Amino acid sequence: MTDYSFVSRTPIYKVHKLNREEFNDYKKCLTNLIQISKFEELYDQIVQSHLEYKTFLYESLIKFSSMNGLLENQSYDYKLKANRLLCSTLNFAKFYLDKSYKEERSFISKLTGNKQNNRSVKLIRERLFNESDAYAIGESLRNYAQHHSLLIDSFTFGFHEKTLLFYSCLDKNKFTTFIRARGQSKATLDRLLNAVEKNCYQEKGVDLHKVIDEFVYSIGKIHEHNREEYRGIIADSYSKLDQLVNVFPESKYYELKEGETRIIMNFKRIKRTIDYICQKQAFTIPFHLFETTTYPPNKV
Repeated sequence: MTDYSFVSRTPIYKVHKLNREEFNDYKKCLTNLIQISKFEELYDQIVQSHLEYKTFLYESLIKFSSMNGLLENQSYDYKLKANRLLCSTLNFAKFYLDKSYKEERSFISKLTGNKQNNRSVKLIRERLFNESDAYAIGESLRNYAQHHSLLIDSFTFGFHEKTLLFYSCLDKNKFTTFIRARGQSKATLDRLLNAVEKNCYQEKGVDLHKVIDEFVYSIGKIHEHNREEYRGIIADSYSKLDQLVNVFPESKYYELKEGETRIIMNFKRIKRTIDYICQKQAFTIPFHLFETTTYPPNKV
């Protein structure tokens, strides 16, 4: 007969006996929190890589303009770094969207046991595709990035009246050729071509900065939905595992045991991670709706 227990290893070895039902319940709570923690970390990676891309664009603008342009090799290095940061954002976004929706069952629907979640995310993505040009372009960009080493074709600065501008653009013809070759329906193709046309800056191509800002914002809205789906699981798991670890309040190292099989109870670290990310990414910021300046407004 298999023995089930909750064990404290430090500072004093202690054993709290569990029945099979209790053990499986605690194990499931821990497993759910580990999965949620990894999912939250994935979303955090999208936001952080996006912010690094934006920050580097502003840094490039200042350096390019103050040096009256850079030497050709320096400009090339800056362009490649921006491309790496942009590709990171798109790769994380692709992974996130793939986990959020699958034809059979998504990560969230498996986690919650709610088969309708997969359909609700599908509907959200369809609405975003139809309402947001940037989201429509972004979904194609993540596929484009898998077939091209460089996304950024135009990477330079310029002037408009008294404003310094920075261009981080994708060649329109290359992108539309890729879109046309994917064999999509006429309605989808027309939607994408229209979105591309509206988001091009003169002859320089698709304005990647603005597109990625809004694309990441759209993913944030999907994440808000996903987080609401498993918020109750987090609360329930916290409550049960808090009660369990309080059996040995002085302990610093826990584990669940099923016979001789040990499962490390890193519950407190996982809880800190989830709480930190949920607090840090509590709101989705629509960067595409803001103009950024470090100067205070002129006095009226």
